[in-house]
Amino acid sequence: MITRLLIASAVAGLFLPGQTVVEQVAATPVGRPDTSTVLQVKGHVAIGLSLSLEDLAGMPHYEAEATIHGRTVAYRGISLGELLELAEVPEGGDLLRTIVFARAPDGYEVVFALAELSGDFNDRTVLIADRRDGEPLPPEEGPLRLVVPWEKRGARSVRQVSEIEVRVLP
Repeated sequence: MITRLLIASAVAGLFLPGQTVVEQVAATPVGRPDTSTVLQVKGHVAIGLSLSLEDLAGMPHYEAEATIHGRTVAYRGISLGELLELAEVPEGGDLLRTIVFARAPDGYEVVFALAELSGDFNDRTVLIADRRDGEPLPPEEGPLRLVVPWEKRGARSVRQVSEIEVRVLP
């Protein structure tokens, strides 16, 4: 099911302006967290995910430029919106009252409205990047970094992002 969803999205041309699909390889559903887990998706989702770098490498990747601390760099990674679709986040009216937290191990945390991440509401992509300028992210930035390419300050571009939590407001 997950494999078909990713391939169907890629084939249907659901790519965003200014971004390029680099790879089109199917994702693999993942079980419990272990030492190889670098990213967890949890909370109000139908399918909790514990993903390794290998799992993420098997998903479609996109490229986008972002200016972080005055320097423009090219990031490559997966779409946070597509990842949330794989986890089966709320749809319909719940989508408009759902928030998404992105966290780093040091406690840094940012928030998005789920609608900000949905292709049904806009044409922008938030990346979970695993590469910068063609190279793996340096340790102080990765192994994963949340990248919000259109934001001027980059405050929601979380370094070392390791957890995504979805909550529906009452």
